[in-house]
Amino acid sequence: MNAEFKGELISYTCPEGEYSPLATLLLNSEGKTIKAFLTKEAKFDYNPLLIHFLIWFLGTILTNGTWVPSGIFLPGILIGCSLGRMMTLFLSTYLNHEASPATYGTIGAAAVLAGYTRLSFSLAVIMLETTENINLFLPIIFALFISFAVGRLHTSSYYTISIESKSLPLLGETVPKQNDNLLAEQIMSKDVVTLREVSSVRQILEVLKCKDQAYNGFPIV
Repeated sequence: MNAEFKGELISYTCPEGEYSPLATLLLNSEGKTIKAFLTKEAKFDYNPLLIHFLIWFLGTILTNGTWVPSGIFLPGILIGCSLGRMMTLFLSTYLNHEASPATYGTIGAAAVLAGYTRLSFSLAVIMLETTENINLFLPIIFALFISFAVGRLHTSSYYTISIESKSLPLLGETVPKQNDNLLAEQIMSKDVVTLREVSSVRQILEVLKCKDQAYNGFPIV
């Protein structure tokens, strides 16, 4: 494909002055691939976009949670840019709408990231600072809240699921349904144990020993 050749476009086996869309998407670094997605001179068809999307989508799923430094933020941007580019191609081909690849690529990246991270205004600020285009504020906010709402209907955020999978304590935003009608007096001990405003370590240990002489089988000393 002919184009004004830039550093983000890879010719691969193509003649001089042309570039390979699939090689540009797969053989570049993440940063250069994102730049190629947001470059008007780069033209991508459905096939390379779909292949790129499937490779990154499946690769992100398979490497998630493993000891592979693949990250989770940049893959989301690349997946979103692929979807945004396909939307741009669809609008220009079937609806005769003059769509900007950078606009839909940025909105797609923001929507995908919001879908699994559940970030809202902070993500909008990041995307706006990246593109330096204040005109994208309202479209990005609109896409973020739709993605946020749809994702929340089906599952929790990626970070919440990761914390729960490691059995780490996490204070949720809402009360669990089984605790809606639970009163504090039902879970509190009636023999209240108190400490002075200024207590020594010995006094604290004595109180703990009175309440429970052992914690998980290990004596308190």
